[in-house]
Amino acid sequence: TLSLFGHPNAKEILEKAKAALTNPDKRERFEFMEAALADDPEIRTAYFESFKSPQNREKESWVQTAASFIHHPIQQDEGIKTLALSLELLEEIQRTGDIFFPKRWLDATVGQYSSKQAYDLVLTYFEANPNLSPNLKNKVLQASDKLYKRNRLD
Repeated sequence: TLSLFGHPNAKEILEKAKAALTNPDKRERFEFMEAALADDPEIRTAYFESFKSPQNREKESWVQTAASFIHHPIQQDEGIKTLALSLELLEEIQRTGDIFFPKRWLDATVGQYSSKQAYDLVLTYFEANPNLSPNLKNKVLQASDKLYKRNRLD
């Protein structure tokens, strides 16, 4: 959380927290998340783009958390750059992942936005994918509910 909010000592705090981890699984999860919390937006963007590869999405709960860091409301000026990609990956995520992962993926990405730009990206996605399965379309609509409410009233 401190890293997300740009604490000046975030890097040192993360290093101490990582050094304190003795459980190998927790350390591996921590290391997986590090790039999502990087100060450099280019690192975060490249990291998110790595999710194009199914092997980088194997631990879905980790991916969901990392995606939520990248698309956190405080990071949205940069996170918006990968919002279209998160939608483009949706059908593949449904094919390659757990039954519940597509909705969790959408909640961690699209579901965190309220901007007009994000709203337009969702509309563009629907226009470009007229044959999207009703199941996935409904998941996008559920995840983007506050996005629609905010932008339809403006």
